[in-house]
Amino acid sequence: MKKFQLPKITLKGKAKRIVVKAKIKSPTIMIVAGVAGVVGGTVMACRATMKLKPILDEGKEATNDIHEYASSDEAKEKGYTEKEETKAVVVENLKTAGKVVKLYAPAVAVEAVSIGCIVGSHKILTKRNVGLAGAYAAVQKEFKDYRDRVVERFGEDLDRELKHNITRTEYKEKETDENGKNKTVKKSVDVAGDGTGYSGYAKFFDEASREFTGDPEHDKWFLMRAEELFNNKLRTDGFVFINDIYDYLDIPRTQQGQTDGWVYDAEHPDAYLISFDIMNINKEANRRFVNGYEPVILLDFKNCRYILDQI
Repeated sequence: MKKFQLPKITLKGKAKRIVVKAKIKSPTIMIVAGVAGVVGGTVMACRATMKLKPILDEGKEATNDIHEYASSDEAKEKGYTEKEETKAVVVENLKTAGKVVKLYAPAVAVEAVSIGCIVGSHKILTKRNVGLAGAYAAVQKEFKDYRDRVVERFGEDLDRELKHNITRTEYKEKETDENGKNKTVKKSVDVAGDGTGYSGYAKFFDEASREFTGDPEHDKWFLMRAEELFNNKLRTDGFVFINDIYDYLDIPRTQQGQTDGWVYDAEHPDAYLISFDIMNINKEANRRFVNGYEPVILLDFKNCRYILDQI
């Protein structure tokens, strides 16, 4: 009985794989080739310039010879006219120009191809970015539809618990009853999981921002006014990018912040408003900040999503 053997990769198959890899990396290859070509073309042009003076001197000498001959007695005896002199000078200048063009042609060709590579790389990356943006929008819509179905079937409470990984935690606390006796009672609170309850847009508002004062009461009202300000901007302009909010709060911009934000829904005006998630009682750190015990807060921006295809 013959042993089963995996088919060997043929030379043709290897060539196909190389072609596919080259297509995938074509923007990088083209930009590297373009930059190298620009440098090489510049060097070639510099070398050509070193050879330019002899050509121009030769052309100038030939033109002077024409003028000298035209003023000679021999030319007058043969009836050499001014028109013939001008024609001869033009022909000589064209010869010189042709030599100059031929001298610089390789450098110009290399520069043209190099610029074409750079432009081509940009076009390929633009097309790929458009495709990625479309895929991201499709995934986001699918996820939103999924969450809507969860809310419809199981309610908003379960959706919130699953999204923020909220669990109920019990703790003991001492209280004094109406008779003045101390007793220990059990209480429970919903808390978000360790860091998993925050979105990718979450940012700390702390001393890195020039707007931060360290006074929880002052910073709380500043953030709440900022939230109200951008909701008014959302209603007025119809959209807000999250980078606009980062700028206002003096938080570094992000690449995602150039495409993600909020779009106003006139049919559901209160459904997708901007929220900094400050008053989220399910997060212990937020409660400490609101109550004035914690100067720093981790802001999370609710309802933020990709909006370029909706503006």
